[in-house]
Amino acid sequence: MDLTTEPPAAPWAERHPILVGLGALLVLHALLILGPLQGVTSLKGRAEPLFIGVVQLWYVLPLGVGFFFAGWRRTLKALAIGALATFLLNLAACAVFIGLLSKIGK
Repeated sequence: MDLTTEPPAAPWAERHPILVGLGALLVLHALLILGPLQGVTSLKGRAEPLFIGVVQLWYVLPLGVGFFFAGWRRTLKALAIGALATFLLNLAACAVFIGLLSKIGK
């Protein structure tokens, strides 16, 4: 028996949980914007990407629950931070848009 052999390396997803969480979120965002996920809400398909900060709940929550029960806590944390960043960026963009529209109406 050879004791000098190294144990097998952990799978890539376990070694890079942050990349997996953010990558999964970016892929789902791309699927929403490009069309395959459009229609997951009662909003019109063309309006969903404009409100991606809120619409993402329909696909982020189920994925987050899956990560939680799989025991991928660090991946879930990265997914949640990415979703929060998306929400805040969307909120800021909507605020600017509404501010510009209110100036036009005066």
